[in-house]
Amino acid sequence: MKFADHGLIASQTDPAINVLIAPLREVVRKLFVKLASPMASVYRWYAVFARLCTIPKEDSLFTRFNHDANTHSILRAIQVSPAVVYQNGNQWVDSIDGSKYLLDCVPCAESNELPPGDDFSCPGNQQRFAAQTGKLFAKTRSVAPSDRVLLTLLMTDIVGSTDKVTELGDEKWGELLQQHNRMVRRNIVAFEGTEVKTTGDGFQISFDLPTLAIRCAESIHRDLEPLGMSIRAGVHTGEYVRCGDELNGVAVHLAARIMDIGKSGETIVSSTVKDLVVGSGITFSTLGNHILKGIQNKWLLFRVED
Repeated sequence: MKFADHGLIASQTDPAINVLIAPLREVVRKLFVKLASPMASVYRWYAVFARLCTIPKEDSLFTRFNHDANTHSILRAIQVSPAVVYQNGNQWVDSIDGSKYLLDCVPCAESNELPPGDDFSCPGNQQRFAAQTGKLFAKTRSVAPSDRVLLTLLMTDIVGSTDKVTELGDEKWGELLQQHNRMVRRNIVAFEGTEVKTTGDGFQISFDLPTLAIRCAESIHRDLEPLGMSIRAGVHTGEYVRCGDELNGVAVHLAARIMDIGKSGETIVSSTVKDLVVGSGITFSTLGNHILKGIQNKWLLFRVED
């Protein structure tokens, strides 16, 4: 029995993807040979199921997304106690190293190793997997309340505001600033953000998703053009300290310093944000490593491209 007989063949749309999944294809081939007699019908069904779920091009994009995604920077922000369930001797993936990495990055995680055997998805193994994980979910534990929250913060600042005040005078500048504020608040609502506070000629806006923060910033850039105004924007995803309705902590200062790097009409993001929005269609150009005032270490920053 050949691997291709089941319809799970190599991608013809992205040669790079073939390099990534070649080891997996070989593992699957060996598994099919091993289980050919009793399992052939099951895997034929799975092959049909896989082809109905997506097309080769989308499957290639999804595979690349899984390969490029990097959530290392937010793992330590996890505040619950997750269960890391893995299997020694798994035929599909080397789950030992990956699981140890998760356990190192998430100090409150609990390890649970399953006995060696076929993959979880093989018939008969789901019950064993459910039984093991059920024991973990059944446990109750109290988690100390925390004022720290994982959010994406967008910070904006009007470029050349002092020159504008001098040029227009206080009254006309006040009117223009009100137009700016109304327009920004419309975008906050449109992109499901939360206004944290205003900073005179800028805003602090929080989002649950970094993609929405970037989309909001780019929309504000476009909407300000008819007013003859422009902003710089900075976006960072991190752990913030909630104090009433405001956000504090090092991450707030980091977001502000990232914004300061930007020029008129630019949105600058941290590498954390770039890694989290893989697959969103947003494109970036690298600005290299920067030393940010008052912030430890160098930070790799990126500019959002239209």
